Amino acid sequence: MTVSKCLPILSHFACGYSLKTGTIFTGWLSLVEDVLELVISVVYFLTYGKEIPDWQLLLVSAVGGSVISASVHGLLLYGAYKTKPSFLVPYLILGVLSIISGSVTIIVFGVYAFLYDLEIGISVLLTGGLTVVLLVYLWLVVYSYYQQLQKCLLPQRQGTIETVLTVAENDGDYMAHHKFLSHEKFDGSISAVTS
Repeated sequence: MTVSKCLPILSHFACGYSLKTGTIFTGWLSLVEDVLELVISVVYFLTYGKEIPDWQLLLVSAVGGSVISASVHGLLLYGAYKTKPSFLVPYLILGVLSIISGSVTIIVFGVYAFLYDLEIGISVLLTGGLTVVLLVYLWLVVYSYYQQLQKCLLPQRQGTIETVLTVAENDGDYMAHHKFLSHEKFDGSISAVTS
Protein backbone atom coordinates (compact mmCIF):
# COMPACT_ATOMS: atom_id res chain seq x y z
CA MET A 1 0.00 0.00 0.00
CA THR A 2 1.39 3.38 -0.93
CA VAL A 3 1.57 6.30 1.45
CA SER A 4 -0.74 8.39 -0.73
CA LYS A 5 -3.59 5.92 -0.16
CA CYS A 6 -3.25 6.38 3.62
CA LEU A 7 -3.49 10.18 3.55
CA PRO A 8 -6.86 11.84 4.04
CA ILE A 9 -8.24 13.89 1.16
CA LEU A 10 -9.97 17.08 2.25
CA SER A 11 -13.08 18.24 0.40
CA HIS A 12 -12.69 21.93 1.20
CA PHE A 13 -10.55 24.51 2.96
CA ALA A 14 -11.49 26.16 6.28
CA CYS A 15 -14.91 27.85 6.50
CA GLY A 16 -16.11 26.03 3.38
CA TYR A 17 -13.72 27.73 0.95
CA SER A 18 -12.48 25.72 -2.03
CA LEU A 19 -9.23 23.78 -2.02
CA LYS A 20 -7.94 26.14 -4.72
CA THR A 21 -8.54 29.11 -2.40
CA GLY A 22 -6.78 27.24 0.42
CA THR A 23 -3.83 26.47 -1.83
CA ILE A 24 -3.57 30.10 -2.93
CA PHE A 25 -3.83 31.20 0.72
CA THR A 26 -1.05 28.76 1.65
CA GLY A 27 1.13 30.02 -1.19
CA TRP A 28 0.73 33.70 -0.30
CA LEU A 29 1.15 33.07 3.44
CA SER A 30 4.35 31.12 2.79
CA LEU A 31 5.65 33.73 0.33
CA VAL A 32 5.10 36.54 2.85
CA GLU A 33 6.88 34.45 5.47
CA ASP A 34 9.82 33.94 3.07
CA VAL A 35 10.13 37.67 2.42
CA LEU A 36 9.97 38.48 6.14
CA GLU A 37 12.56 35.80 6.88
CA LEU A 38 14.83 37.23 4.19
CA VAL A 39 14.53 40.79 5.51
CA ILE A 40 15.04 39.76 9.14
CA SER A 41 18.09 37.63 8.22
CA VAL A 42 19.73 40.42 6.24
CA VAL A 43 19.05 43.06 8.90
CA TYR A 44 20.23 40.78 11.72
CA PHE A 45 23.45 39.72 10.04
CA LEU A 46 24.31 43.23 8.89
CA THR A 47 23.63 44.62 12.38
CA TYR A 48 24.90 41.92 14.74
CA GLY A 49 26.54 39.39 12.46
CA LYS A 50 30.02 40.86 12.49
CA GLU A 51 30.51 39.43 15.97
CA ILE A 52 29.84 35.90 14.68
CA PRO A 53 32.67 34.06 12.92
CA ASP A 54 31.89 33.33 9.25
CA TRP A 55 28.83 35.56 9.36
CA GLN A 56 28.99 36.10 5.59
CA LEU A 57 28.55 32.36 5.03
CA LEU A 58 25.56 32.30 7.37
CA LEU A 59 24.07 35.32 5.58
CA VAL A 60 24.48 33.67 2.17
CA SER A 61 22.89 30.47 3.53
CA ALA A 62 19.93 32.37 4.97
CA VAL A 63 19.40 34.36 1.77
CA GLY A 64 19.79 31.24 -0.40
CA GLY A 65 17.31 29.29 1.70
CA SER A 66 14.79 32.12 1.52
CA VAL A 67 15.16 32.44 -2.25
CA ILE A 68 14.75 28.69 -2.82
CA SER A 69 11.73 28.59 -0.52
CA ALA A 70 10.19 31.65 -2.22
CA SER A 71 10.72 30.00 -5.62
CA VAL A 72 8.91 26.86 -4.48
CA HIS A 73 6.03 28.92 -3.11
CA GLY A 74 5.93 30.95 -6.33
CA LEU A 75 5.58 27.69 -8.26
CA LEU A 76 2.78 26.69 -5.88
CA LEU A 77 0.92 29.92 -6.61
CA TYR A 78 1.43 29.55 -10.36
CA GLY A 79 0.18 25.97 -10.28
CA ALA A 80 -2.86 26.96 -8.23
CA TYR A 81 -3.82 29.91 -10.42
CA LYS A 82 -3.25 28.07 -13.72
CA THR A 83 -4.55 24.68 -12.45
CA LYS A 84 -1.30 22.87 -13.27
CA PRO A 85 -0.77 20.07 -10.74
CA SER A 86 2.89 19.46 -11.58
CA PHE A 87 3.78 22.90 -10.20
CA LEU A 88 2.41 21.86 -6.79
CA VAL A 89 4.82 18.93 -6.44
CA PRO A 90 7.88 20.95 -5.26
CA TYR A 91 5.80 22.38 -2.41
CA LEU A 92 4.53 18.92 -1.47
CA ILE A 93 8.10 17.59 -1.29
CA LEU A 94 9.50 20.63 0.56
CA GLY A 95 6.47 20.63 2.86
CA VAL A 96 7.04 17.06 4.01
CA LEU A 97 10.70 17.80 4.66
CA SER A 98 9.79 20.97 6.58
CA ILE A 99 7.20 19.18 8.70
CA ILE A 100 9.60 16.37 9.60
CA SER A 101 12.56 18.65 10.37
CA GLY A 102 10.35 21.10 12.24
CA SER A 103 8.85 18.35 14.36
CA VAL A 104 12.25 16.96 15.28
CA THR A 105 13.58 20.44 16.10
CA ILE A 106 10.58 21.29 18.26
CA ILE A 107 10.82 18.02 20.18
CA VAL A 108 14.56 18.44 20.80
CA PHE A 109 14.30 22.08 21.87
CA GLY A 110 11.12 21.39 23.83
CA VAL A 111 12.68 18.57 25.83
CA TYR A 112 15.83 20.62 26.44
CA ALA A 113 13.76 23.64 27.54
CA PHE A 114 11.56 21.34 29.63
CA LEU A 115 14.64 20.11 31.51
CA TYR A 116 15.81 23.68 32.03
CA ASP A 117 12.49 25.24 33.03
CA LEU A 118 9.09 23.56 33.19
CA GLU A 119 7.05 26.57 31.97
CA ILE A 120 9.35 27.34 29.05
CA GLY A 121 9.41 23.69 28.02
CA ILE A 122 5.64 23.43 28.04
CA SER A 123 5.24 26.66 26.07
CA VAL A 124 7.83 25.54 23.47
CA LEU A 125 6.16 22.16 23.05
CA LEU A 126 2.63 23.63 22.85
CA THR A 127 3.53 26.46 20.48
CA GLY A 128 5.65 24.18 18.32
CA GLY A 129 3.01 21.46 18.32
CA LEU A 130 0.31 23.89 17.19
CA THR A 131 2.62 25.19 14.47
CA VAL A 132 3.25 21.67 13.19
CA VAL A 133 -0.49 20.92 13.22
CA LEU A 134 -1.12 24.07 11.15
CA LEU A 135 1.65 23.12 8.70
CA VAL A 136 0.24 19.61 8.33
CA TYR A 137 -3.25 21.00 7.68
CA LEU A 138 -2.01 23.45 5.04
CA TRP A 139 0.03 20.67 3.43
CA LEU A 140 -3.07 18.44 3.34
CA VAL A 141 -5.04 21.24 1.68
CA VAL A 142 -2.44 21.52 -1.09
CA TYR A 143 -2.18 17.73 -1.39
CA SER A 144 -5.98 17.43 -1.65
CA TYR A 145 -6.07 20.13 -4.33
CA TYR A 146 -3.29 18.29 -6.18
CA GLN A 147 -5.31 15.05 -6.06
CA GLN A 148 -8.41 16.93 -7.21
CA LEU A 149 -6.53 18.36 -10.20
CA GLN A 150 -5.05 14.96 -11.05
CA LYS A 151 -8.52 13.39 -11.01
CA CYS A 152 -10.01 16.15 -13.19
CA LEU A 153 -7.18 16.11 -15.72
CA LEU A 154 -6.96 12.30 -16.00
CA PRO A 155 -9.82 11.90 -18.53
CA GLN A 156 -8.16 14.47 -20.78
CA ARG A 157 -4.97 12.39 -20.90
CA GLN A 158 -6.66 9.16 -21.98
CA GLY A 159 -7.00 8.56 -25.69
CA THR A 160 -6.31 6.23 -28.55
CA ILE A 161 -3.01 6.02 -30.30
CA GLU A 162 -2.70 4.91 -33.91
CA THR A 163 0.66 3.88 -35.27
CA VAL A 164 1.04 4.29 -38.99
CA LEU A 165 3.87 2.32 -40.56
CA THR A 166 5.09 3.59 -43.90
CA VAL A 167 7.66 1.96 -46.14
CA ALA A 168 9.89 4.04 -48.35
CA GLU A 169 9.74 2.72 -51.93
CA ASN A 170 13.47 2.79 -52.69
CA ASP A 171 15.27 1.91 -49.47
CA GLY A 172 12.84 -0.36 -47.74
CA ASP A 173 13.30 1.70 -44.53
CA TYR A 174 10.43 1.74 -42.11
CA MET A 175 9.19 4.90 -40.44
CA ALA A 176 6.63 4.88 -37.65
CA HIS A 177 4.37 7.83 -36.94
CA HIS A 178 2.19 8.04 -33.86
CA LYS A 179 -1.07 9.98 -33.91
CA PHE A 180 -3.25 10.86 -30.94
CA LEU A 181 -6.77 10.30 -32.24
CA SER A 182 -9.40 11.04 -29.61
CA HIS A 183 -10.24 11.17 -25.93
CA GLU A 184 -11.68 7.66 -25.96
CA LYS A 185 -10.04 4.99 -23.87
CA PHE A 186 -7.50 2.80 -25.67
CA ASP A 187 -8.60 -0.84 -25.50
CA GLY A 188 -5.32 -2.35 -26.72
CA SER A 189 -6.59 -3.56 -30.09
CA ILE A 190 -4.54 -2.93 -33.21
CA SER A 191 -6.09 -2.31 -36.56
CA ALA A 192 -4.21 -2.45 -39.85
CA VAL A 193 -4.74 0.28 -42.37
CA THR A 194 -3.76 -0.49 -45.93
CA SER A 195 -3.77 1.85 -48.82
